[in-house]
Amino acid sequence: MKLIECLGRPVEGWDPNDGIWLPTETDLGNLAVKHLRLMELLAHVNVRLCQLEEVRSGNNGPSDFTTPSVARVDLMQEEIVYWLRRAADEVIGLDSVVNAWSKSGRWPNSVNPDCIGQLLGNEAALAPFADSREFLRCLNDISNAHKHSFFAAQVRPFGARQGLVLAIGLKRNDLDNELETLSTDLGELVEGFNRFFKVTTDRLLEAKLPPPSLYVRSFGEPIEEVWEFPIRTITGKTDC
Repeated sequence: MKLIECLGRPVEGWDPNDGIWLPTETDLGNLAVKHLRLMELLAHVNVRLCQLEEVRSGNNGPSDFTTPSVARVDLMQEEIVYWLRRAADEVIGLDSVVNAWSKSGRWPNSVNPDCIGQLLGNEAALAPFADSREFLRCLNDISNAHKHSFFAAQVRPFGARQGLVLAIGLKRNDLDNELETLSTDLGELVEGFNRFFKVTTDRLLEAKLPPPSLYVRSFGEPIEEVWEFPIRTITGKTDC
């Protein structure tokens, strides 16, 4: 079973003392906390991957399309894809901010790119991750189909090999566009993330950043620092 790794081992074994020091006081908040939360997210993905393996191993007998374990595998795989997409977006935004500082010695006023879609549309920003282009496109397309496609809930990889992630995309849910069947192996998706994450981690290690004023000493240790932001109440119609 493949798991998400950092510095050559599963993220659960990551420790800030390995050398990834990020500033705690920037115009864009506490980057040390942001990185810590990213590692917690990826540790959660590994928990889900292990749970998925347990469900799969108990699903060897006769089954049909509505068997609870089949549905559970499908939903767990979709959840893992969602978290991988969320993590990739977080990694891209963090790399963007750190890269801006490395070039100018100033924190940017905006984070761009801050997600897979923006990165794929920016050849200059994508250049360091050229080997991950197809992985990023695959993750982006499948996660978007899961989230937006009207047909997403009408397909399940029943009878297919274990680990197959399947989605049907329809641009803007308009039948004038073509239906697109998207599929990938979950293990290959995890491997693709690991390759992409290694590049971004190496860039963080090489970045020339100001020294942090507060050090995170162990994985998961709470940080006694409050960063205040204005609170805006959202009312009425919103776009999701």
